[in-house]
Amino acid sequence: MIRTRVEQSLFIPGLGHPVHKDGDPRTPVLSRIAAEAGVLGNSLRLLEAIDRIHPKFLGRRLPVNGAGVCGAALADIGIPPHLTRGVSLVLRSADLLGHIAEELRSPIGQQDYNAVDRNAEYPPVNDQPEASPNGGLGSIIPGDPWIKVPPTPWIVMSQFGGSSTLSGVP
Repeated sequence: MIRTRVEQSLFIPGLGHPVHKDGDPRTPVLSRIAAEAGVLGNSLRLLEAIDRIHPKFLGRRLPVNGAGVCGAALADIGIPPHLTRGVSLVLRSADLLGHIAEELRSPIGQQDYNAVDRNAEYPPVNDQPEASPNGGLGSIIPGDPWIKVPPTPWIVMSQFGGSSTLSGVP
């Protein structure tokens, strides 16, 4: 499977993370919980095997990510593959609500925006390549050479469920 995906330039599900390059801290915890609950099965074992052998095929090591461990664990407890994405969406929604609650208790959004706004360097639009692989829609990936316009201001909610104001707009 790994060799075929590499030959077709396809990603390998469950591997890689944009932030945790040396290892996703969630994966050992999730694997430990599955083992303690007695549900560490064939899917998690397969993912562990993929983790051991994939550098041979890729020429580099990618960490097993939380999504991969969650998908394997869900398969091991009998959740059909076509439903695992829905379970993940429900979990991401709960995660988002937690972040919103945290921001309401201890706001840092404006502080973060100001730090980025003061320190970001944006190249002039005319220095950008003419064509974009995503149809000129720009990108949110830092350092992406295909960004054609400066980022738009963030919408900052002044209060949960209340009116909103645009930060950075005159």
